[in-house]
Amino acid sequence: MNAPRFTPSQLRARRFSPGFLRTAIHSALRPLRGNPRRTRVIGAVWAVLLGSTAALLPFVAQTASADSAAGLPACPFWTNATPPQRSVTPWVPPLQTAGAVNFSGRLPAPSGVTGTLSGGQVTIAFNRVPGAQAYRVWRNGQSVAWVTDWGQAALTATDTAPCQNAYYSVVALADQSGSDASMGQLSAPYQLSAAGTVVPWQTPVGSTIDMMVTSYNDGGMTASGYNAQLGVCAVDPRVIPWGTYFTVPGYGTCFAGDIGTWIQNDTVDVWLPGSQANNWGVQDRTVTIIANPYGGSGTGSSASASPSASHSASASPSASASPSPSASASASASASATTPPSGGTNLVANPGFESGALSPWTCDAGTASVVSSPVHSGAHALSITPTSSDDAQCSQTVAVSPNTAYTLTAWVQGSYAYVGADVPGGTGSSTWTPSTSGWSQLRTTITTGASTTSVTVWVHGWYGQPTVGVDDVSLA
Repeated sequence: MNAPRFTPSQLRARRFSPGFLRTAIHSALRPLRGNPRRTRVIGAVWAVLLGSTAALLPFVAQTASADSAAGLPACPFWTNATPPQRSVTPWVPPLQTAGAVNFSGRLPAPSGVTGTLSGGQVTIAFNRVPGAQAYRVWRNGQSVAWVTDWGQAALTATDTAPCQNAYYSVVALADQSGSDASMGQLSAPYQLSAAGTVVPWQTPVGSTIDMMVTSYNDGGMTASGYNAQLGVCAVDPRVIPWGTYFTVPGYGTCFAGDIGTWIQNDTVDVWLPGSQANNWGVQDRTVTIIANPYGGSGTGSSASASPSASHSASASPSASASPSPSASASASASASATTPPSGGTNLVANPGFESGALSPWTCDAGTASVVSSPVHSGAHALSITPTSSDDAQCSQTVAVSPNTAYTLTAWVQGSYAYVGADVPGGTGSSTWTPSTSGWSQLRTTITTGASTTSVTVWVHGWYGQPTVGVDDVSLA
């Protein structure tokens, strides 16, 4: 188990005034620093103190001659804790593959981020985000500013302890609570260049890094402000900047958005629920940097923790650079219960549940039933209802041929529907969709190994989410 992380309150951002005012108002603000529930009274204080100078700050930040960053110290780790020596342990594959966490429904990341090193400080300016009440700025996962939006002419933050090649992240907040629900999209990383200016980091898509990969299962808020969840991973932000997506063989897709006292240099800490974290142990993995699967300059989740995983028990989940679900939005029926889309033979028995019974499907107790409405085609479909402790999985073991590629499809309806297959000795796969009001087809492919004679096809929902409909499952 890793050393305990700092608590959310210890990791909360602290707001710093511009250098020439910091001494004058330090004592006045001290009782409020570290408290995320700042009131608009603070905004009024800042309005009085900064009103005459606010209009000059963006001009200074963006047009002043930058100092070279060559004289800055190397960026240190955020704590002086020394991790113990750890060796590779036995590995039990996780019960699900982590998909790319999607934050795109939140406030967008601030645009127009610029910065200049001058006088040993970096002044960062950025544009206002409509609907935001505050902003947070981090350097290498460490807070450098909390900026309250009270209508000032310019939004700026000051890093009083910059270092060479530092990575900066910016986020807009919907309110002053600092909670996961208030968090917008974390910006893509920005880097302090050798010339002393803050510029967008050129994400090295396709680059690989050899890492020690450990696991944690802590609940609550991560250092960035998002809730701990599958797909949010702890990194050393000097190595993998916050806001970066990358894949981990055997785990899935990670979003760099947390830190840990033992997560230094070439170490990544992946989140897994419950005992699965212990089962992961300590592993050596080569991780691959990928582009933001959801596009844009920010990261993109829902206001709550987004379930973004499949229930595959495969020992080698397929992590790709395009982990977003390949679900069609079409609600029209283009595949029957017995004819697979490829025209081959459907190996799944009772694929459309037209027998009126679950058999030969095996389902988690009390979570599944055959219904007559809604259906995609025919007279019946499967209805699965997750609980807070059960994702309502139904599975079926199917005979297959060795060294063969198969296409797996299923029509689904509802929120967080998953379909996949476990392939002993081969390459399993899975896909999912966060929400669909009508019927939508999920599709993925698997490849059997030289000794594979059977695979397990499965479908499920997600813990605590609404009922999911499933129909016309095909493996061809």
